[in-house]
Amino acid sequence: MILGSLLRELGGPELSLVDSITDWFAWNDIKMPRIRRIAEGILDIVKLQKELGDKGYELKDLYRYYLDNFGEEKALEKLLERLMGIREMGEKKAITFLRGYSVRSGEKLPIEKLSLPRERHVQRVMKRIGFVDDEDIEKIREAGCKYFKVPIIADLGLWFVGKNYCYEDKPKCEECPVEEYCAKNI
Repeated sequence: MILGSLLRELGGPELSLVDSITDWFAWNDIKMPRIRRIAEGILDIVKLQKELGDKGYELKDLYRYYLDNFGEEKALEKLLERLMGIREMGEKKAITFLRGYSVRSGEKLPIEKLSLPRERHVQRVMKRIGFVDDEDIEKIREAGCKYFKVPIIADLGLWFVGKNYCYEDKPKCEECPVEEYCAKNI
């Protein structure tokens, strides 16, 4: 009901599915502590879509809209700021979203400029392999730009290693695919 009432502000037939989902939660008396913030985040995305539509762009043209309005130097920065302003999005989700968006949309988004997101598995692996001395995010982002042509693509591999082998406690070094390259800064 919360999401449905929030989205009714914008109107339109595309919202009937969202209304159905939120009504289902209400009918089944499911309590979700973050449901209101998630609903507000969805509303923020719908508002963004409406903003773009009012200016003649579709959601798939998101980067092109920012490029046309802010120029090549500021487009990515402004787009990231806008995405991080969506409730429940945050920096990590915004950067990760743009990685997927660049592939799916066909837009010429300069993903090589996207830094490594703040992510504990990535930070731990970067330190343990020996790219940095500590898990400071700024040092990690700097090293990401230095060692990887497209840091946000390297993020996937670093995350995989951290999630599946390089545990905080009791890492599986002997099974790790990058063991022979690792400085083992544990």
